[in-house]
Amino acid sequence: MRIFWIIVLTCFMPLQAVAQSQHLQCILPSAFALSKNADIISLLNKENEIVKTPQFIDKVESNWHDYSKDSELTKILSRPASQYLKKYVEENPYYNEIFVTDFQGALAAASNETTDYFQGDETPYLYVRNMAHLLSS
Repeated sequence: MRIFWIIVLTCFMPLQAVAQSQHLQCILPSAFALSKNADIISLLNKENEIVKTPQFIDKVESNWHDYSKDSELTKILSRPASQYLKKYVEENPYYNEIFVTDFQGALAAASNETTDYFQGDETPYLYVRNMAHLLSS
């Protein structure tokens, strides 16, 4: 599971960092550190136990940019793991954003607002999921 998140973190690096291998070497240790964060691990364990139905995902997606205190976006961004990621991005210029999804691709934590809630249909997520399957078989 941890290798999955290390790959996710390196897939969402700024393009200029990917283009220069010295930057990649700087980023990998932080990706390993993030994969061991207790808040992130705890959150993923909890979120991976909850199956999100297509109806739930559609409902959240349709209200994604709602900023009320009870919105899913507000709940996700106020989680300790999200606050940690936000601070981490602010302190580490190699990252534009970092977000974590559950096994279905639903957003669990994010350093900042994402364009949508469900990441499971995005190319980077699908790439990482396929790599995780290859690595686990």
